[in-house]
Amino acid sequence: MADEPVAIEVHMKGSASRPIRISLQLDAELATILHRPPYATFSSVLGPTNFHIYLFKDTRGGKSHSGSGSLTLLRNVALHFLQEYGEQPDGRPPLKNFHIGGRRVKFSLGRGKPRQDVVERIQRFPYVDPIAAKERKAAHRSFKATV
Repeated sequence: MADEPVAIEVHMKGSASRPIRISLQLDAELATILHRPPYATFSSVLGPTNFHIYLFKDTRGGKSHSGSGSLTLLRNVALHFLQEYGEQPDGRPPLKNFHIGGRRVKFSLGRGKPRQDVVERIQRFPYVDPIAAKERKAAHRSFKATV
């Protein structure tokens, strides 16, 4: 029997908007789901479940993003997430819908393997809220400017 992968890449489709804003919105909405029961049971001693969002480069050239990307989660979290939010293999809709800015985001099992550096990061480091990190960075810059 082959070793089970530590992490799984989940394909996302349909979250069209501006890439930076949609990335922050996706992160916030996913954190809301993944940091509460039943997903909170997957948290580690490091804290809430960590994950990684990657939006594919937009090749359409428009103002809005195509909405496609990947979500890397630890295997046990990904399997549970896909049971609830993923497109079902038999074509049935997901048990729960996920929306960003009024648009439904579709999730399915990714075809590729997650990048090893991403897997190591979500295993070894705690989740960091990107909005809080951005605010801390701005406060630090503001403090340095006054010194």
